[in-house]
Amino acid sequence: MDLIQEMLQDEKITSQYEAIDKVNTAPANHGMKHIHGVVELADKFGKALNLTDRELLILKVCEILHDIGQVEGRENHGLKSRKFAEEYLPEKNIFSQNELDLIYDCIEFHDECKDYSKLKTKMAYIVNVVDKLDFTKTRLEDFAFERFGYSEYQDIDHLEFECENKIFKIKIKTIENPQIVTEERLFSRNLFAKGMRVFKMFCLYFGFNPEVWLDDQQMDLNKIKDDVIVDR
Repeated sequence: MDLIQEMLQDEKITSQYEAIDKVNTAPANHGMKHIHGVVELADKFGKALNLTDRELLILKVCEILHDIGQVEGRENHGLKSRKFAEEYLPEKNIFSQNELDLIYDCIEFHDECKDYSKLKTKMAYIVNVVDKLDFTKTRLEDFAFERFGYSEYQDIDHLEFECENKIFKIKIKTIENPQIVTEERLFSRNLFAKGMRVFKMFCLYFGFNPEVWLDDQQMDLNKIKDDVIVDR
């Protein structure tokens, strides 16, 4: 069994995320579904960015542990997740100290969406955007209306991520004959605005052209306003 599969089945990790999912009152899933989602998305992003096998391993480890500190509440959860990693990873005897330090920093600052100076490495940028995009996908797709009353999201069917020829696309697919989803309503929501801002930052850093499509209509990312982005 490789390290990633071992971690995804490790009770030390799964029990923490199961506890988080039971008590979390924020309108999103922070449990194992999110963790499996970020690992899958990390694989897609890593291959698109031509990461080495070692870099891809580090990226996935960061994603698995990034939210585990939320078992003690959302406040300072990046730092709490870092502390868990500092206790958990050295006993694996897999990573050098430099690699461990990189992982710890990526985990601590994974939730940063305004002060990008805290993201000091390319790995930190990737960890950050993978988390936000899977989180956006989860909230838009997963029972947003039934669980959270987000009526403007109830017509979302799924999100797709495509990367080709230096164009990175997010495709938002609605159900047939949608009645509610509009560009204006999506941009007015904190999580979506946060995710798209991080997506723009990521593309700028890596030289991609960012595109977001709502069915057949390309959205204008310049319409995102910082005043709708809050820390939650």
